[in-house]
Amino acid sequence: MNFTPTYPGWEEDKGQYLKYTFVSKSTYNQEIAGKIIEKIKRKQQLHEGDRSHSEIKRIDDLNCTYRGWEIDRNKYEKNFCENISDLNVKGIYKSMKRKQALHLGDRSDPLLRKFDELKFIYPGRNSDIKEFQRIYESGCNSAKVHLEMMQDKQW
Repeated sequence: MNFTPTYPGWEEDKGQYLKYTFVSKSTYNQEIAGKIIEKIKRKQQLHEGDRSHSEIKRIDDLNCTYRGWEIDRNKYEKNFCENISDLNVKGIYKSMKRKQALHLGDRSDPLLRKFDELKFIYPGRNSDIKEFQRIYESGCNSAKVHLEMMQDKQW
């Protein structure tokens, strides 16, 4: 490492880096050390207020105002910094985008339009409706499957 981080908790991250750098020179350990360095750089960048990375700009461009968006943004940033899979980061982004759209009253998503067209009358529909809304907001792709299950119950 050719720089000294200043963000809270950097010492622990540096310890992890040193562990993987000096314990073994295996390719696997060197790959992990590289990921840790990337994590340290990303955390330092955010700590310094630098939000120029394309993944951070993308979340900033959403201009979220829905209730709880700050918590979601922090979760997104943590996943981004920790090099957690792209799927995780993309899922959080998708969830935030859906929550913001709903907050603004935008129901143009084809899945939501289909949901809105249906009038459910079967017993237990209220809990299924709440569950659909929860799954949809989470950004999970299983919302479509849940809606299909609701349609099956309708008949």
